[in-house]
Amino acid sequence: YENTLEQSTTKKMLEQSISNSINGFKDATEYNTWKSVHLAAVTKNDMRRVFERYVSRFADKDYPLFRLLVTPSETEIPADLGLFEVKTLDEISATYKTDY
Repeated sequence: YENTLEQSTTKKMLEQSISNSINGFKDATEYNTWKSVHLAAVTKNDMRRVFERYVSRFADKDYPLFRLLVTPSETEIPADLGLFEVKTLDEISATYKTDY
C-alpha cells in the first residue's frame, strides 16, 4: 500500500510517464506488466548468485549484518542512518577486481 501511495503522486506519475516513453513502453500498464514478469522470473538461485558475486565481499562473518546503500553521488546521507563508507562504483570495482 505504501509503495502504491508513494507512486501515485503527481511527481512520481510524471517521472514514470517520461521514463516509460524513454524506455519504449506505450503506457504504465505495459511497463508494470514487463516489470512484474521480470521480477517474477528472479529465482532464489539468482539472488544467491548475485549475493555471492557482488555483496558477500562486504559482509563480515563476525557481524552478519550490513547495509549497502546505493544513491546518486550528490545524495546527502542522514546522520541517523549511521556511518557509511562512501565510494563510487568505479572505486568499488577497482578495489574488488575479480575473475568473474
